[in-house]
Amino acid sequence: MALTNKQKQFLRAQAHHLNPVVLLG
Repeated sequence: MALTNKQKQFLRAQAHHLNPVVLLG
């Protein structure tokens, strides 16, 4: 996926807050 830094930060924050496993894929 081609994401901007803002999108990456947002998704990372959301995923980490909701379910850290999402970050690991």
